[in-house]
Amino acid sequence: MAAIVPLMAVMSTRGLTLFSLMFEILFKSIWMRVAALYIGIISVIHIPFAVQNYPIKLDSYNKLVVQAANWFKEKGLDKGAVYFKDSNIPYALGINPFDTLNAKSAFNKKLAFTSDIKEGTTIIYDERYFPVDGIEFDSLVQNKNFELQKVFEPEVNHKVYGRDYRIAIFKRIQPDSAILNQNRMIAYGSEAEFKTLLKLDFDRSFHQPDSSLIYFDDKNDTKCFKIKPNNVQVLYKEFDLSTISFEKPLELYLKLKLSVQDTLKQPLMFIVEVDKKEKQIFYNELKLELPDSIGSNWTNLEYTVRLTNDVSFSGTLKTYFLNRNKSSYLLDDYQLGYCIKR
Repeated sequence: MAAIVPLMAVMSTRGLTLFSLMFEILFKSIWMRVAALYIGIISVIHIPFAVQNYPIKLDSYNKLVVQAANWFKEKGLDKGAVYFKDSNIPYALGINPFDTLNAKSAFNKKLAFTSDIKEGTTIIYDERYFPVDGIEFDSLVQNKNFELQKVFEPEVNHKVYGRDYRIAIFKRIQPDSAILNQNRMIAYGSEAEFKTLLKLDFDRSFHQPDSSLIYFDDKNDTKCFKIKPNNVQVLYKEFDLSTISFEKPLELYLKLKLSVQDTLKQPLMFIVEVDKKEKQIFYNELKLELPDSIGSNWTNLEYTVRLTNDVSFSGTLKTYFLNRNKSSYLLDDYQLGYCIKR
């Protein structure tokens, strides 16, 4: 660059000189040469700023980093050591990334939570780098050594490696099982404790009988599940209630993302059935309502379904989706759980 920039500067100066000289020859006026020179200089200065507006705006990921960093500093958490994997975080916090006492880069490192991280230090978790090293958000929420301080999610949902992007701030504390309920409330917005029955993100796992319906969403660069308008049970699953230790009455937790491309007449249905001794004792149709806007945007949905008291620890729980519309749905991040503690 040191050799090229002076050369290009000389060439551009020579080009402007020839450009202005051409106008003087054509119009036989020195003033036309001066005017052409001004036009050339203004164009050279204006075009780069017209093509790219400066300063360059932050993208949605870095906006979330800045938002989390500002909250972090407001709460005074930047006084101690901070563990991070995203290299943008120390700059957003205004700390020296080479300060090994305060800036603890964990990039490409496996962390032993009980020994490597001292009490009082903070982890700034991001969904871009931590899962790559096998550190999941849910595992930190369920870890009694960490207190969840805050979760940040973008206004418009974004995916990174097929996952919803978010930033979470955890503080290392003395082991305390009582902190888990508080963590769950902050993370999931509920005091109830749920255990996962089924979790499918379709990038990593899928329901084998319906594998032919896996669809690739080009816009979001992720795999999802396509529910066709055929009024057929899809993602059908059976669970033996005798193997599930739940809090009565049985309460199911449903979390998923939906997208639809056409006008809807009826919402997609999530069906819950319970059979006992070959007799149906419970049936429920849950309408998965979507906003009026039609397009390729994804909508996050969460529901709870409380079953009747006569559903006990014997019988078969059946769940599936049913599409009675003429349009297709795209489904992703399907999670089904049940309440084990209230």
